[in-house]
Amino acid sequence: MFAFSAQVWSQQLCPRKYNPATWNNCLGSYNFASGNQYIGEFRDGQPNGQGTFKFTSGNQYIGELTNNRRHGQGTFTYTNGDQYVGEFRDDERHGQGTLTYANEDQYIGEFRDGEFNGQGTYTFSDGDQYVGIFKDGQTTEEGVYTFADGSIQKSALSPMMDRMDRLYRTLNCSNCFGGTRSPD
Repeated sequence: MFAFSAQVWSQQLCPRKYNPATWNNCLGSYNFASGNQYIGEFRDGQPNGQGTFKFTSGNQYIGELTNNRRHGQGTFTYTNGDQYVGEFRDDERHGQGTLTYANEDQYIGEFRDGEFNGQGTYTFSDGDQYVGIFKDGQTTEEGVYTFADGSIQKSALSPMMDRMDRLYRTLNCSNCFGGTRSPD
């Protein structure tokens, strides 16, 4: 499945053999030395525009790219079942987005430099939910923690910190993009 705009389909195909000088404003497919594959728009000899990156790790990105980096709207699907849908900047989750984990936990809100940052809602698979401000991937005291039974704790820092600490240890997202910031 490929997500291309109507503009993309009107572009010409890139010449058969890759040449950075001639792969400009065209559609092509390129296999990187790392084993990663890109199918989509090329400008100035590199992935630019709409395209699909398939990583050797099994991860996949479908969306906008600028100068061979995830930049704009996109969907990143991880081999473990996690999925991020939202904005990217310079290869990082940045802006509004939704991160859904394979365990059915979900964060909807603002991201900055790959981390939860700003207003967000984190819903745990058991129904507990934190709504508030995140800073550098951590909760702040500016939030409300609602338990699945409906009880509310205004200073949500304590229960959320404990749960988020366990979550990070379990998921360890330090390697979320398969260990590579740039596709090759």
